Amino acid sequence: MATAKTVKDVSPHEFVKHYAAHLKRSGKIELPEWTDIVKTATFKELAPYDPDWYYIRAASMARKIYLRGGLGVGAFKRIYGGSKRNGSRPPHFCESSGAIARHILQQLEDVKIVEIDPKGGRRITSNGRRDLDQVAGRIVTDIVKTATFKEFAPYDPNWYYIRAGYGGSKRNGSRPPHFCESSGAISRHILYQLAKVKIIEIDPNGVGGESHQTVDEILTELPGGLLFEP
Repeated sequence: MATAKTVKDVSPHEFVKHYAAHLKRSGKIELPEWTDIVKTATFKELAPYDPDWYYIRAASMARKIYLRGGLGVGAFKRIYGGSKRNGSRPPHFCESSGAIARHILQQLEDVKIVEIDPKGGRRITSNGRRDLDQVAGRIVTDIVKTATFKEFAPYDPNWYYIRAGYGGSKRNGSRPPHFCESSGAISRHILYQLAKVKIIEIDPNGVGGESHQTVDEILTELPGGLLFEP
């Protein structure tokens, strides 16, 4: 399984959605009074329809600073800018609101997610990096398929905790279905997690008690067979 370790390992759309929800749940980001009436740019006709747009913009900005430090208000005005319609005249590029970007950056600074970069702009803090990576690590279980013959990720959000990993029948269109194994990466990852919390340990004899490898070799490959601790 392509286990998410950092923000770079997950879809930008999925991360922004999850991190925005995380910011909202934490209660650390305070919504200003004008969020329901303000336009995000002069070329916009109305305020955003999504009542949580402020959290979404904050999550997006935090992600961009994580990936590329040194971004400031001017950079975000260009990033979130767009095309302004001018009636019968040609449209042209227009920057987004600098006041909104500045307000969000100040909020992210207050909760220690970003800090001022001496070289200019903002950079992610160690606490902010850990916070964003933790959210990214939780996303992977929502998007991964448990086998190649599955069409979607599991519907149960707790599938990882109840997983025992099994193969099944793979559909092949007009051709007969055939047996297909489940994901070995998921099984390997779960076994590793169980071994790390001392629930199971590596069996020196491997599967079926017939292994010519040493314990160190098995540990390197992770793992051949496992044995429940008494």
